[in-house]
Amino acid sequence: MSGKIPKTIYTDQDAAMSKAISFVMPEVHHMLCVWHMEQNTVKHLNQVYKRYASFRGDFRKCIYEYEDEGEFINDWTTMLDEYNLHENEWLQGIYALREKLIAAYRKQTFSGSMNSPQLSESLNSELKDYLQSDYNLVQFFKHYDRAIEDKRYNELQDTCDASQ
Repeated sequence: MSGKIPKTIYTDQDAAMSKAISFVMPEVHHMLCVWHMEQNTVKHLNQVYKRYASFRGDFRKCIYEYEDEGEFINDWTTMLDEYNLHENEWLQGIYALREKLIAAYRKQTFSGSMNSPQLSESLNSELKDYLQSDYNLVQFFKHYDRAIEDKRYNELQDTCDASQ
């Protein structure tokens, strides 16, 4: 980054990472990755997901849609009431971390409209079968091109399969 410090860093809910970021880069906004949080929501609230088809949409609305803190708090409380989740410790923890997660609190933090390192993780996942850390530049581009061609072929194949 040419010696520049990032404005925002997204991580999962790892407490050690949070502490390290605040110690090493106190001027950087540490935010929580909403993709990881949603994955954890499925784990921690699996029974709620199974019982109430509308829960996922209501929960996502609280996370993503409100830019006004008061509206978020009102809808969060309504969600807890509707699904009887006031005593849920995991959701209490999420609420305590709301300034690192919820859209209503993130508006003061520049992040280029990103709320997750998911794009990077997705790219890493797709390229891991093609690239190795010891490749020189020529090898890197050769294998990268192969990955792109395979992806194009698979997308074309999916399109053909869907049209049949």
